[in-house]
Amino acid sequence: MLKNLYIDESCHLANDNHPCMAIAYIKIDQQDLGEIKTLFKENQKKYHFFVEPKWTSISISKLEFYKSIIDLFFENNISFRCIYINDKKVLNHEKFNNGDEGLYYFKLIYLLIVTPTNDIYQNYNVYIDVKDTQGRMRIKGIKSVLAEKFNHSSPFDMFQHIQSSDSIGIQLSDIFVGAITYKLRKEHLKDNANPAKIEFIKYFESKLGRDLTLQTFPYENKFNIFNHIPQ
Repeated sequence: MLKNLYIDESCHLANDNHPCMAIAYIKIDQQDLGEIKTLFKENQKKYHFFVEPKWTSISISKLEFYKSIIDLFFENNISFRCIYINDKKVLNHEKFNNGDEGLYYFKLIYLLIVTPTNDIYQNYNVYIDVKDTQGRMRIKGIKSVLAEKFNHSSPFDMFQHIQSSDSIGIQLSDIFVGAITYKLRKEHLKDNANPAKIEFIKYFESKLGRDLTLQTFPYENKFNIFNHIPQ
């Protein structure tokens, strides 16, 4: 069965004044994608929401639409996995990544997708939100490493950069990983916290039954969280 992984990140830059970073994917079976797109568009019509949904754009006036995204996730065959790093300051790119923080980003992609929740006897299309002009070369590097690991039979055969505006999967990944890093940074506790984002997180956690940032067991498929501590 062909599955699609839609990867996005939050706070990955070294000098963005945020201590944490995270990378995540939304996973959707290819056979379910059409139905999920239809349901998503129905929600857009219902709530009169016709722009690209983003974590940065959540507001009180559009909160019910964003809550419908959470419902869509829990009511359908969609899963989510996130790796986060609590403190980017411990990363030593000079020593381990040839001074290239982008290289570490793609190492995280490897850790993200090669996981017990992804059956190696399935096939995967991997879509990555467009980041920079070096993406193509780095993807080539990832594919080379995967080919070696899986003896040239990698289940992760297709990698493609896409614009978030063209992908529901990337949009959902952006919103969910944004919520996680918002809470990791304790933005929800600040005096100027966005009330819509606080309510979104509360609604998400009520559906999930636990804290968004709580690390899960490795085989947890629906909502998988891993707190990565770099060596």
